[in-house]
Amino acid sequence: MRQSLASVILLAAAALTVAGCSDYKARTADARQAFYSGDFETAGKTYAQKRRGEDRDRLLYYLDAGMAFHAAGRRELSNKYLVKADDLIEELNFSTGAGAQTAAVLTDDRALPYVGEEFEAVLVNAVMALNFLVAGGPRAPENALVECRRLDWKLREFAELRKRPYLQNAFARYLSGVAFEMDREPNDAYIEYKLVHKLRPDFEPVRADLVRLAWRLGFRDDAEAWEKKFGIKFDRAVENGTGEVVLVYQCGRAPVKVQRDELLDLPVYKKLDYIERGAVLSAAGLPPVRTQTLEDVEATAIKTLEDRMGPILARRAAKAAIKTAAAVGVHEAVKGSKKDRKEHPEREALAIQAAVVTFQLLNALDQADTRSWLTLPASFQVARMRLPVGAHTMVVEFQDAAGNPTGHRAEFAGVPVQPGRITVLTVRSLR
Repeated sequence: MRQSLASVILLAAAALTVAGCSDYKARTADARQAFYSGDFETAGKTYAQKRRGEDRDRLLYYLDAGMAFHAAGRRELSNKYLVKADDLIEELNFSTGAGAQTAAVLTDDRALPYVGEEFEAVLVNAVMALNFLVAGGPRAPENALVECRRLDWKLREFAELRKRPYLQNAFARYLSGVAFEMDREPNDAYIEYKLVHKLRPDFEPVRADLVRLAWRLGFRDDAEAWEKKFGIKFDRAVENGTGEVVLVYQCGRAPVKVQRDELLDLPVYKKLDYIERGAVLSAAGLPPVRTQTLEDVEATAIKTLEDRMGPILARRAAKAAIKTAAAVGVHEAVKGSKKDRKEHPEREALAIQAAVVTFQLLNALDQADTRSWLTLPASFQVARMRLPVGAHTMVVEFQDAAGNPTGHRAEFAGVPVQPGRITVLTVRSLR
């Protein structure tokens, strides 16, 4: 009897050891370190190589590899992995996801395939669209708009499947507006910019876009209403001989999931420290423009997880009942019949011990699922600047939360500005 109980304990402990060693964060610590140190190319390659044989975390490898190659400026390679992620998100969320999540009631959440948070699923297409816009070329707007439409489809599916009608993404909408302008579709761009303003009325850059496009489209009433509301006037003459540069600044490090505490195995997002919180875009002879937050990934992540806490708690309650039943079953099996207990009085104490050990080990094995897309920024910020036609050197100076320069800067030499056209740049800061 003692040998049987010891065997159960050893087997459970071995399973616990395996579970602990299989944590995604631990397995990818070297890739993440390379990423955070700015060696994006190495990070991307490391994430891609580690993918083999890890089906349950396959989506995370694709996401982090795609983001690392994106930061490295490897647009095609980035989209290669993000397309894989996008396909897997569709399969897991809209085909088999519901069944997989139901199965989580009976097993450790971490043993199931990671399906991605809803905001992560949306940002996959936003980053792919950004890749196309930054890479440029005659088909860049068209390709970016394909991703924006795909993003819209996901939002509709999530609204129906998970009752999240409020899910929107102002950053993706703004990229869509920029792509429509690049594709010479100002009316569609105007519609997108109106949605951006509705979602983020505090985002100032879109105000000038609304006034400008309203006048260009001949929407006089709209244009005058926007000018009155925003207190700005648009001089159409400034468009002559000029183009625009749109900078997308990817600021900081997104929060990571951790377990709330040892007793309550619930995931919670933990904010990470970073100094640089904003940036200023400048070019010779022109007033500098400060970036403004368009998508607060940090806040969105926390809100999304809070909204999912109801189902998570329900699964935890179901699991607690199952664990209790398992412990009771072990207790009864070890205790045996009255005859067994009469012949072996120690069985009662062993039964209690076995039940306690069973419950404790089941709890230890079933930890909170703390997986997430680790290479995302804390926010996507945008600055937009009008410049004379020609090649320009664009400088990005990073700032702390108080608006003080950090001494860190990025420089883009020979940025082409064409008449009536938009050039898109992007930069990442992790300090």
